[in-house]
Amino acid sequence: MSAKPIAACRFKPSPALGWGASSLLCCLLLACGGSSAHGDRQTPPGTVPAGASTGPLGISAAVDPGQMERANAAAEGERAARATRGTPEGARAGHRAALARLDANLAANHRFTGFLSRITYDLTTEYGQANAVVERFAGRPTAPGEARINLEYLRADPFLVHHNADIEVLVPEPVADSEWQAMQTVLRGVCPVSEQVALSYPFLVTDQASPAVKTVVRKRIKRLFAAAQHRTQRGEAPTLALFQGTATTPLGELAFDLSQQHRRCIDGLQDGLAAVEERVFGSAGGAGAAHLGEFISQVVTDYKMEFIQRHAELDPTHAEFPTMAVQLLKQKMLYPMGLRGSFMPIHYAGHAHSDHPLLASGRVMERFLAGGTASLGGPRPTVTFEPYTVSKLISLLEAARERAFLAADGARPLNPGQPGAKLSFALLKAECVVDQYAPKDPVAGPSWNEFEAIHLLAEGNAFFEPALPGQVINNVRPTRAFWLHMLAKYAYIVP
Repeated sequence: MSAKPIAACRFKPSPALGWGASSLLCCLLLACGGSSAHGDRQTPPGTVPAGASTGPLGISAAVDPGQMERANAAAEGERAARATRGTPEGARAGHRAALARLDANLAANHRFTGFLSRITYDLTTEYGQANAVVERFAGRPTAPGEARINLEYLRADPFLVHHNADIEVLVPEPVADSEWQAMQTVLRGVCPVSEQVALSYPFLVTDQASPAVKTVVRKRIKRLFAAAQHRTQRGEAPTLALFQGTATTPLGELAFDLSQQHRRCIDGLQDGLAAVEERVFGSAGGAGAAHLGEFISQVVTDYKMEFIQRHAELDPTHAEFPTMAVQLLKQKMLYPMGLRGSFMPIHYAGHAHSDHPLLASGRVMERFLAGGTASLGGPRPTVTFEPYTVSKLISLLEAARERAFLAADGARPLNPGQPGAKLSFALLKAECVVDQYAPKDPVAGPSWNEFEAIHLLAEGNAFFEPALPGQVINNVRPTRAFWLHMLAKYAYIVP
């Protein structure tokens, strides 16, 4: 049986966008059949679609005859995107794969009910509410000749596949009880006796969780364990400064990390695991990008994840809200904002006023796009959010370049300790030229040749500015004109 597209609620390009002027975006849309169909499943809260099965905590998934076909199509699309990575076809394949994955996710009817709040969250419904805001913003007029953010990429970034940590892809099979016990045995062997009770706690709280949550958390711990075991076998150092230069191995470090989750609830444990994953695996940090399109994707996704995290500031002293709100928003905005990660039921969803109207999907999306202030009232702080504009995006990319600047000795970072992706001189140059200054980019290539080969990085032009006095010569700065060109080249902005 062929999978039927889900109707309605798709992002409809407005004629005002003038997408016909963007050849790459037109190719992407034509390659995808012109548009994609994504459902507006406005299921009343607390109800379960016909044919759906409901498990503990109200977690359910509809039985859709085409669901497996959609999931297979998405997986095949992602394989094609990886196989053609770094080529023009790779961008088109990535966009098709992102739309197919979104289609499969929305068809799955992922939903869960909070254990204490009894509030049911349907991720397809959340998508519909947020996407309605995106459609409204897409239809707003702009000044003649003014570029605008390509909002299509919010939900279907063609390069996210290369730096997303979808646990269902990374660890496709459930973790068997025997493997689960074997991991605990190994970690107890590298854990001080005084910490072994604390170490056992995250394993215990995982096994007491609902089946869906238990499956996901086991996979996340297995991924961390496999990485720590591999790094230990290779003789690599721990990632925490606390253990660097000591006899502690990466496996010992993982045992410590897990013991620090002692007495946290299952949602708190997932939050703690996210911090460990970020430290061990990183968000990519700019490393491994095949071209500037992938690098831009990393920077944009980092920013989106940071935007979600900042909602903890709305009630920072509350014992539960910072964890509950962020974990819940990562799920509610997973599909409309194209966040890293995958569906993970939240056990205490809606607890600790994390169901506040300010955190409704539509309002969160409007806050991301338009900026503004938000407050839960009373003595709690007011948090200011910047709008997501072309200028904001360029400022993020400029900051990424500056994080890669070197000090005068050419070895140490000029700005040490700054987190985030770093745009290296090598990647910047490789985007412009190949083979001894043969232009790779027909616009940026000649500008780079003029800048480096003729003026030896010392005299700027429309696309590049030289390093400041006293800095190493490789601390070059791309101009706003350069970033506008690259953002248009990879269709992150449209006319």
